[in-house]
Amino acid sequence: MSHPRRLFSLVLGLLALGVVGCSSPSEGPSSLATVRKVFVTDTQASGVGEADALGDSVHDAAVRELVRRGYQATATAAEAQATLRSSWRVNKAADGRVSLALSITFFDPSGRRLLSTDSGTALSANFWNDSTVRRAIEQALARLPRPAPSPSAGK
Repeated sequence: MSHPRRLFSLVLGLLALGVVGCSSPSEGPSSLATVRKVFVTDTQASGVGEADALGDSVHDAAVRELVRRGYQATATAAEAQATLRSSWRVNKAADGRVSLALSITFFDPSGRRLLSTDSGTALSANFWNDSTVRRAIEQALARLPRPAPSPSAGK
């Protein structure tokens, strides 16, 4: 009678070892709650001149807003715990009018999406300028959790 129990225990133990052996440690944060350092990439080109001309404004506004919220903007992706990527969502109407919305996505170092947000309703391309970009970034990043405490905060 003890033989089936031992066999069961052995099989259960081997299964547990298999599960432990197959799981790999996470290479990056599982959520933005563990992130403090963020790298901001250049905005992806959209093919719409008005939007693409605002690429530097998007980058600068994102860096400023992250810092204002307590995050650290890094100079390289290698230093960061997450990467902020921005792109334009382009809607072209049948009459040729173009409207745009700004999309913001955070990824961990392994490429896993942590958060996606956008500026909301698309606006006509001619309404976008440095000021609307700044407001769109502020609204999009308002969804961020508080940054993780710095390692030296507890010392």
